[in-house]
Amino acid sequence: MSSRVQHIEIDLTSITSEEQLHTLLMRRLEFPHYYGKNWNAFWDVITEPDRLPHVLTFPRWSEFQHRLPEAARELRDCLERASAMYSYVDCRIEYA
Repeated sequence: MSSRVQHIEIDLTSITSEEQLHTLLMRRLEFPHYYGKNWNAFWDVITEPDRLPHVLTFPRWSEFQHRLPEAARELRDCLERASAMYSYVDCRIEYA
């Protein structure tokens, strides 16, 4: 029986900086206390086996993408690359 969380929804509505985004991701995805709050650290953590839930939803994605296009691109790119490169990163991402 897997101990992975089934579904996590991360509301990006109030995020106005990359620093806030990393803090929110760290909290909601229960990253370790030593998480470096940058894209390299994000990659290292999400590619750990069973780190991500089965389903990860980002409501109001288009609003976030409009507000912080570079951060949105980095986030999406990391998640998609991890899923493509590592079969154990089995997480469906929903950009709602």
